[in-house]
Amino acid sequence: MSKEFAKEFLNSNHPLRAGGSLKGTLEILCAFENGFPVMVAIFTAPRSRWKNYHVSLELTRLAWSPLAAHSATTFLRKCVRRLRQQYDGLLVTYALPGTEGIVYQRAGFIRDGSSSGALWSRRGPGERATPNTIGTGKKLPRFFAKLRQPNTA
Repeated sequence: MSKEFAKEFLNSNHPLRAGGSLKGTLEILCAFENGFPVMVAIFTAPRSRWKNYHVSLELTRLAWSPLAAHSATTFLRKCVRRLRQQYDGLLVTYALPGTEGIVYQRAGFIRDGSSSGALWSRRGPGERATPNTIGTGKKLPRFFAKLRQPNTA
């Protein structure tokens, strides 16, 4: 799946649109029904530094078309199963503001705390500020899925 197609799909089917979700993309997984793409998941390198967890992937966008007949939960379970073959550690994601992340809980993710609530547009000195989005300044529920155990040898 190309980044261009994923961007168009997200712009059509996700409330946050594509935005910067494709930056640092490691995997783009897509579900097809009757030959048409109906779900897309974008997995990137983790956006924040993790000191106490071995986080290797972040799910930055999960979008589905209104035409999808199957559930996003099933699609997400299949994505995690496939990612376990290549990646170790943890997969992290956050629920959208105003949602509880039920799709993640049903897919086997474990809720563990929330985001810091720091402004998303906060940058270092001399860097360009980014525009606020619907999640700016809100503590969002955080979810983890286990991938493979990391090699400690």
